[in-house]
Amino acid sequence: MIDLFKRMILSGLDTQARVVDFLDEMVKKGKIDEADRVKFVDELEEKICSGKERSEEFVTELIRMISAKNPFVSKAEFAVLNDRIDELSKRVKKLEQKKQAK
Repeated sequence: MIDLFKRMILSGLDTQARVVDFLDEMVKKGKIDEADRVKFVDELEEKICSGKERSEEFVTELIRMISAKNPFVSKAEFAVLNDRIDELSKRVKKLEQKKQAK
């Protein structure tokens, strides 16, 4: 899911760069004024920033909702559980060896 959001964001950044490049070309060709280019880029960046904030809020809420229904284990919790399993496996192995020795 996170990969999907990353791709969407990167796609948006690529699109923004293409728009700016296009506007630069239009300025070089004399089709638009530099002032219009600056104004458009400023408006574009403002909309992207507000969209970014809304996207972050959306992603945060989505992750909260998913986590509420499907609790996740942190890396630290996983490491503790893994260590515990290793410890118990060693104990079982020792008990099995004792049982076989008798």
